[in-house]
Amino acid sequence: MGKTSSAMDQEQSQDQTPPLLTLDGRSYNMLEAPDSIKILVDDLMRIAREVNELQFKLRQAQLSQQAYIATIEKEIKDNNIEPYRVEASGENQD
Repeated sequence: MGKTSSAMDQEQSQDQTPPLLTLDGRSYNMLEAPDSIKILVDDLMRIAREVNELQFKLRQAQLSQQAYIATIEKEIKDNNIEPYRVEASGENQD
């Protein structure tokens, strides 16, 4: 007959690495950490996800900006609009 479920659970728990927090090259067992640290780590993970989301939105906005600039440049060219030229001051206007 096979192993009992508690024996299998014991083997699985021995084979699995506990959740670890790594700071400055040192790993800490999060199962032993107080709730205050667990909350801080959870908040840090949420902030990291938010930073990634904001970076994604920034890339989207930058691409949109580039598309608008390209469209404006094309419209200027298609409509034969010449750049504004500033006349040099101090010239004699006889």
